[in-house]
Amino acid sequence: MSPQNSEIAPIIGITTYSRNEAGEVSLPGAYLDAVQLAGGIPILLPPHQAPVHRILEKIDGLILTGGDIDPTLYGGVHHPTIYLVDVERDAFEFALAQAALTSQVPTLGICRGMQMLSVASGAALIPHVPEV
Repeated sequence: MSPQNSEIAPIIGITTYSRNEAGEVSLPGAYLDAVQLAGGIPILLPPHQAPVHRILEKIDGLILTGGDIDPTLYGGVHHPTIYLVDVERDAFEFALAQAALTSQVPTLGICRGMQMLSVASGAALIPHVPEV
């Protein structure tokens, strides 16, 4: 990408996964690669940044990434297939999703991200669909 094109390349915020035991946040490189391949500039959004409206003012698009949501966030019950629940990430992404839904920022929810957008819209989820 030439410097001229990088000035107009959209900045895409991407939420990161939960912190590991060492306190590191992570994200599969495929998310970054896809944004760059599409001509965007990926910016990682680790949990617990506030206020979320300031984040949305600075980005041109948002990707809410995969994982599991704590069922208590939507009035559900825990299921053994739900793992790596992170209360800090849930709170951050819930606030971010709520703000994104009322903004003009294009937003893509992938797996957990789509679930988070649904919960932020007031929907309930089924923790383990094959049992229903």
